This record gives sequence, structure tokens and C-alpha cells, in this order.
Amino acid sequence: MSGQGCLIQQGDGIVMYKMSASHASVLVNILSAQGLDVDGLCQEAGLDVKLASIPSSFCERSTIYRLWDLAAQASGDPDIGLKSTESFHPGIFRIVAYTMMSSSNLKKAFDRLVHFSPLIGTGFTLFVVQEQQHYRLVTIDHHQRGSIKPRQYTDASLGTLLGVYRWLSGDKSLRPLSVEFSYPQPRDILEHQQLFGCELRFGAAYDSILFNGEELLRP
Repeated sequence: MSGQGCLIQQGDGIVMYKMSASHASVLVNILSAQGLDVDGLCQEAGLDVKLASIPSSFCERSTIYRLWDLAAQASGDPDIGLKSTESFHPGIFRIVAYTMMSSSNLKKAFDRLVHFSPLIGTGFTLFVVQEQQHYRLVTIDHHQRGSIKPRQYTDASLGTLLGVYRWLSGDKSLRPLSVEFSYPQPRDILEHQQLFGCELRFGAAYDSILFNGEELLRP
């Protein structure tokens, strides 16, 4: 279990969680692809666009939250977070991606993602649990006072994990066995169904993806 990492505490006692600027760069690319006003939205969210282009830098998670929320409003697309899968690039995980690539199978790669996740950001816990012959990758975001996680952030996180799964396997057609979302079921879940192509459950205790054990253990 990992991902809690070091925290930044301000003078007023509020803990600020950080995310790798690589996450911001993915979001910026999605905004650009949708034809949105990238500079204007980033400025409104409080994100320095130049920071997003520096792989080793970090930004506040609350800023990423705000930018996803603004992106959904500006695009009129509540499912915009799901586009993270098609925009996925291993560079988002920085050096962690190299350790995953050197793994003997997908299960070990996910174990390394869990172990090194503090290098990607803080304020979340990532872990793998076995369910019979299969494995579930779980992500739990820790609450930060004054910061509300938008649904698009959850969609982007799960979409990114799906992108990792397909990138490591080299098969873009691979689908998980099930996906669980911590938010209530939206009125329209067509895009969720098309992207994940498996059983979906909403209003779950945490966000997770269940992967086929045979696929994960294959050399």
C-alpha cells in the first residue's frame, strides 16, 4: 500500500497535496485537443502552463481539481475525464514507467507502480488486492479541507490506469473485468461503457479496476 508520501503543510494547518506536473500536461493536452481556451482556463484555475511542461515539477492537487471542473464546464462534456485514456503517455509516470517496463509481468508492474507512487504525487493510496484468481487495483484519494474532487478527476484516474494496462500489454483492445466508481451513476454512461467495455458499478466505497489474473501473470 502506498501513495501517502510527504505532505506540504501551510501555516494555517491546511495540508496541501501535490501531483506531478505530468498530470497537468495530460490535462492541458486534452483541453487543447477539445479546442478550449487553455491559457484562460489554466489562469482561472491558478495553474502556470509553463510548469506543466517541466516533468520534474509538482503542482497542488486542488489546482488540478479546479482545472478538471472548469474543463467540464467549458466543454459542456461531463465525460471529458475519460479522454485521459486516449491521451495517455508513459511519461506521466516519469521514472516509475521505466521500472514498470522492466517487470516480468503486468502484476509485478502494478506492484512497482504502487511502491513508487509517492514519486507521482501525494494525497492518495494505491494498492493491489487479490480476488480469487484476479487482481483489483484500488485508488483512494484522501480528502483535503476546502477541496472537492470532481467526477472528471476520478474518470481521468481510472482512464489512465486503463491506459497503463493497455500500454504495458501492447494490446489496446484489452478490457478489464469490472470498474468501480466512487461517485453516483450519471444519467448517461454510454461513454463509460464504450471505453471500459465491462461491468460498471457506481457509488462504490472507492475507485478501482479488476483485472484478469491470467493476463496479469502472463510473462
